[in-house]
Amino acid sequence: MFDEAVLGYWQEFRFRISLCLGWFLGCFCLSYAYSNWLYSLITWPVSSILSSSFVVLSLVDTLTTPLRLSWYVAWFMTVPLFFYQMGAFVWPAMYKQERRLCLTVLLLAIALYYFGTLFALGVMSPFLVYYIKAILPPSVTYMPDMKLYIDFMIYLSMCFGWVFELPLAMMFLVYFNWCSRQKLASFRRYFIIIAFIVGMVLTPPDVLSQCLLAIPLCLVYEFGLLILYLAHRFGLFRSVRGLQSHDKLQIIQQV
Repeated sequence: MFDEAVLGYWQEFRFRISLCLGWFLGCFCLSYAYSNWLYSLITWPVSSILSSSFVVLSLVDTLTTPLRLSWYVAWFMTVPLFFYQMGAFVWPAMYKQERRLCLTVLLLAIALYYFGTLFALGVMSPFLVYYIKAILPPSVTYMPDMKLYIDFMIYLSMCFGWVFELPLAMMFLVYFNWCSRQKLASFRRYFIIIAFIVGMVLTPPDVLSQCLLAIPLCLVYEFGLLILYLAHRFGLFRSVRGLQSHDKLQIIQQV
């Protein structure tokens, strides 16, 4: 009986993963069909601000760069479905309060990842191009390599997307009693230093780029503290923990 139940869960999990893979492959094919349009979209800061063109230094790059860009766009479009399928897999085993918490985490994860990615592509990349234009000597023509530019934009957007998931990490720390909301609030002064260190590591070596990552990261930290306050205010964690304690008490009484 136990083996049949485990087999049923495994089949459902495999089905949901297969849906995500199928959606990813479909998005990849669609993105590759419109790779030229995606290329012009992601390179608009250089082409519009600097009025510069790109160069290709290798024959292989003309083949692999559209594939790499299509892979990234397909992943970007698959993230919501992946989070939804993982949440739907554990949804039947949850209480009503746990489902409310799961739905909150799911929506936050999707929104924060997209916000971080779009912030990198819509704010960070034009700022970097403006910075390059300001420091570039008049006698020098900037002609970036297509492969290096696409790789840098993908790396930058993914870093921002995952870094902006910080409020979820804070929620898990409080939920599992590894840290309290008051300790996270008092840790704010140290986090500001950590944010600037992270900005120094992940951004180009200039103060403005470092601040452009560190300041939003500090704002995201404050947003995480606000979410923890609202969760405490409405008893989101307390109701779930109460149900877990009740289940443990029932198990002990049965034994």
